[in-house]
Amino acid sequence: SPCAGVSNGQIVLARRGEEEFTVKTYYRRADGTTIVQPRTPAFGPIRVEPGEPLAVMRVTEIRIKL
Repeated sequence: SPCAGVSNGQIVLARRGEEEFTVKTYYRRADGTTIVQPRTPAFGPIRVEPGEPLAVMRVTEIRIKL
């Protein structure tokens, strides 16, 4: 599974189908639906139904340069 090893609340790079990868927070519901919540509050969550193509990569480090 492309989502193996990813836990609820983790920051991921997510791509639905052939869309571009974007930074999201990952949530998988008990019914198999996946919600990827954008990090930017101006955008709404994306709901991915079971069987829809979704690729996620876990983000292991975030660096912010001030």
